[in-house]
Amino acid sequence: MFEMIVGFYIILIDQSRYMGGKNIQGFYKPEVEYKTQEECRENRKMIEEWFEDEAERLYPDHKGIDAKVLCVEKKVK
Repeated sequence: MFEMIVGFYIILIDQSRYMGGKNIQGFYKPEVEYKTQEECRENRKMIEEWFEDEAERLYPDHKGIDAKVLCVEKKVK
């Protein structure tokens, strides 16, 4: 089984931190499981676009949004 991890970076104020710059960065894990890595890779672009659309809706005054999806093997407990 494989799952996705979305790494994202949202620039709110495009300056260095000490000059008042502000950004949000982190990871998001959609609760979707795939049987093969190929299945996961086929949906990467769709998830990246969805995440960027949602981030734009939440932060309409952003200066930049970048999201990248990684397909990883799920660890079974």
